[in-house]
Amino acid sequence: MEDDRLPVAGADRHETNGIDGTTTGIDRRGYLKLAGGTAASLAALGGAGAAAGAEYETITLSRGEVRKEYLGDGESFENVLIDATADRCAYRLMVDGTDWTIRNVGLKGRITNGGAQEIFNLSTPEGGSGLVENVYLGDGATESGDWIPTFVSLEHAGTITIRNVHTAHWPNNGLYASAPGRGERDNGDGAVRIESSYARNNNIDGFRLGTDGSYLRNSVVHVDSDVPDVFGGAENARGVWIKDGGRVAIENCDILIDHPDGSYCIRQDDGKDGDDGVAQVVDSEIATTIETRRFRGNVTTSNVGGDPDVTPPTGVPMSAEEAASGGDPADPEPEGPGLFTISNRAYDQPATYEFTVSGALEPTDSVNFESGDEISGSSAQGQVNGGSDTYRVAGAITDLRVDGSVDLSMDGEAVTADAPNRFAISDEGVGDPSEYRFTVSGALEATDSVNDNDELSGSSARGQVNGGTDAYRFGGGIERFVHDGPLTVLLNGRETDPASMLPHELRIQSTGDRATYEFGVSGDIQPGPAFDPDGTDELLDSGARGFVGGGGADNYYFSGDLTSFTRDGPLELYLDGERVDPDRFGLPHELRIADEGIGDPSEYRLTVSGALAPTDSVNDNDELSGSSARGQVNGGSDAYRFGGEITAFAVENPDETTVYLDGERVDPDRLGLSRSISISDEGVGDPSEYQFTVSGGLGATDSVNDNDEIDGSSARGQVNGGSDAYRFGGEITAFAVENPDETTVSVDGERVDPGQLGLPHSITISNRAYDTPATYRFEVSGDLGATDSVNFEDGDEISGSSAQGQVNGGSDTYRYSGDVTSFENDGPLDVSVDGTVVQSSSE
Repeated sequence: MEDDRLPVAGADRHETNGIDGTTTGIDRRGYLKLAGGTAASLAALGGAGAAAGAEYETITLSRGEVRKEYLGDGESFENVLIDATADRCAYRLMVDGTDWTIRNVGLKGRITNGGAQEIFNLSTPEGGSGLVENVYLGDGATESGDWIPTFVSLEHAGTITIRNVHTAHWPNNGLYASAPGRGERDNGDGAVRIESSYARNNNIDGFRLGTDGSYLRNSVVHVDSDVPDVFGGAENARGVWIKDGGRVAIENCDILIDHPDGSYCIRQDDGKDGDDGVAQVVDSEIATTIETRRFRGNVTTSNVGGDPDVTPPTGVPMSAEEAASGGDPADPEPEGPGLFTISNRAYDQPATYEFTVSGALEPTDSVNFESGDEISGSSAQGQVNGGSDTYRVAGAITDLRVDGSVDLSMDGEAVTADAPNRFAISDEGVGDPSEYRFTVSGALEATDSVNDNDELSGSSARGQVNGGTDAYRFGGGIERFVHDGPLTVLLNGRETDPASMLPHELRIQSTGDRATYEFGVSGDIQPGPAFDPDGTDELLDSGARGFVGGGGADNYYFSGDLTSFTRDGPLELYLDGERVDPDRFGLPHELRIADEGIGDPSEYRLTVSGALAPTDSVNDNDELSGSSARGQVNGGSDAYRFGGEITAFAVENPDETTVYLDGERVDPDRLGLSRSISISDEGVGDPSEYQFTVSGGLGATDSVNDNDEIDGSSARGQVNGGSDAYRFGGEITAFAVENPDETTVSVDGERVDPGQLGLPHSITISNRAYDTPATYRFEVSGDLGATDSVNFEDGDEISGSSAQGQVNGGSDTYRYSGDVTSFENDGPLDVSVDGTVVQSSSE
């Protein structure tokens, strides 16, 4: 039996050179992966388009204008930008004859005209030819009309070649070229050959063919979002529609339908007069979310898979300007590590973005400051509209927000907005495996290089490398990175010191003479390159000590906060590159008490929740004990530096005393009472009696009446159909209410569970990062209560001031007062007290 297939290439997918139909032997997707210089050389085989960046003519349409022009034998329409951004305007080019050319044409702006016409109407006589090359029709048309971007007329009888065309978001076909196959009228049966073109989110179909000798090669069709309605509301987005009886080849193409507006990837229908047709699919990748809708009708396949690559083919213009200029008018993309690109070339609407990096940030020439792109320090924001912006980043992209459709890449590799960073860990494999553990603040994803010896749990990972590489993608910043053994770490393509990936840097700079120092941090710490390993500098459990002199410096990287810093000798201190006062670090606030000395001395008492230190204005008549101070002022002022907040403050003569907090005058009667508590009931039963105690000062508001009383830092009272409100400092250390089910309690404006009040501290026991269950038991010196995370049905239990339980891939959190006096566990887990990690099995 004679093989009736159309003559196509063999099993290997191929790239035609677009001149005489011969093949290069290069897969379309493989071609896209070639190195820049090689790919650029091969791209030169694509045809006779004008040089990239050539000058072009702009045709600007006015509001409501529909301009119609004609092209005939031997004529060309080249290097033209049609500006159709005005409302209800449109452009039509009627083409009939032979040896005509449409090349380097871009239609800018979505067509909003309510008509039902075509942008290009094409035809050639028998034996004639025409060429459409490097055309952008990607902005589409609205649902208010049934516009067709390219229509090949019924009378077409010759051969039309269409190459490097971008067509997207049209309501009535992406490229309508089946009409010459209709047999019920005087049709021309001319061939239409489509090469290296791109159709996205067009209604009816991406490409429509229907005559013998026609083909679609090296092209992409993608439906992944809403398509504009046609004919009053229809949505039926096929990939390729072979209609009107033609025998059509589909070669080396990628087609993906993954949106409800889509239907069949390839649909074949016979002609209206009964003529048989066939769609012959060869060396292609075809997929849809509904497997039964890959093919319909007379479709034959050879070497057809289900893994389409919907990247636009090389040479397809991604904007009207790019098409009109004959290529990308922008400068070539720079090379090197850390190149972050935001692009919306494949979309028809502008998009905005903003992001921040943990290190340095530099723009490339693609960033257009005149159009509103801007950089401030390590942050950038801007807009892309049919183009791309590329930045060179050092460190991690810690915060990224986009509004609109964009494609993102890091060093040419596609990334997502949730995980834009690339992280690779490797060693040379010359000794024992090198182990690592790290946590990020955002999403974390493993690549195929991560194997069964490595673990990923939430935003944390742990693993080992031995002569290989583990690679991850992540969002946010790196909160901790610890390792055992020599490692090479690449963060967004740049080799990075593992210690420097902790979010903060502390640098201690000598000013000449020798000075010693010691400091503490609340998180992890790693020495920087200036650390002296010979014993003069020393890492502590949660900090470091050392000395500097002779103009030298020590530096450290850490997470959390700098909790303390002491020194002996002159030095300068820099935190994250900014100079800070070493003597006042950890004491960010200042309280100054002053009076005019016109009466008796003004005595005061002060308590804060953090550290407290006097300034030079405090004299021998004043006393300081821990976080409290007492003294007097008479015609002068006393000033203190402190951390935390003021929990109690009292002054003997408030009307004669002026108080300043961080340079701003404040009311002494409200100082130290920065928090609020409100107790109320609906009055549907007996009065609700309550009593509570705070660790700082306490004051009543006008809502508290004679039935209620305050004694120092304690209060008691009752509510019945009303509410009592107090202001206080510090924490609520005890709270009891007679009818908790009928009483509403709010602290600092937020409703709280009365049973949890008086329990100011939290302890969280977790083993989310581990694959083995763990048991625990602990005791506190005060009261103890459970949160909803504690599961008593699975064996967790509380007995007085003690608790015990089990965690298995989750966490239990308790509230308590006093201190944790004992803690025991069996199995790996992490323990946090008031949000600070105090024990980790990963250490």
